[in-house]
Amino acid sequence: NFVLYDEICAFDEQTIYKARRKGTINFLAISCIDKKKRTHVTNHVRLIRALKHEIILKFYEWYETSNHLWVVMDLCTGGTLDRMLREDKLFPENAIVEIGRQLVSGLQFIHSSGVIFADWYPTRIFLDGCGNIKYFDFSYSRLENEKSSGILSSNTSGEFNFDGLSHSALAYTAPEIIGGMPSTKISDVWGLGCILFRMFFDATPFFSQVTSHVCIT
Repeated sequence: NFVLYDEICAFDEQTIYKARRKGTINFLAISCIDKKKRTHVTNHVRLIRALKHEIILKFYEWYETSNHLWVVMDLCTGGTLDRMLREDKLFPENAIVEIGRQLVSGLQFIHSSGVIFADWYPTRIFLDGCGNIKYFDFSYSRLENEKSSGILSSNTSGEFNFDGLSHSALAYTAPEIIGGMPSTKISDVWGLGCILFRMFFDATPFFSQVTSHVCIT
């Protein structure tokens, strides 16, 4: 039903393409996701269907083929916030203020809807062609009244395993989450603050190539 064009980005075992619905001139984005991520996809779909706001990327449908799950959504030509951070490194103050304003506005809506965003890695946020922020990936999010089993656990080798959030989100994860507490509205504010910090300094507040070092810090 769709024609795929250029790859927009790839991360966390999913690839997002520019696409067009056959028989129309409507261009969309389609995320191709490994089937082993089904739990994450179904969680994303159930939450984003209920979140109707201009700062939430519009979701259309999802379907599956023999090897993949496919999520159809609005096309954002600005790419991910992570890509922009990697390209520009440091941001001027006026840009940080505008992006921060949009991030806060979106988070206020998400929280008012009873949802904890939870995973603040900047690939979870898109920008449209006008530079407007779009929250788009709720794979690791949850309803505020739902129980969370914690983020990290330690195995016998002393290495850390994620039980909830993606590994890439660790540098944006609040200390209490690393300590095993569930994500909350307050930990969401921490994650947003880490993104703003990165815009100012081209680094997250706590960073190491070794996962356990970040946890100890």
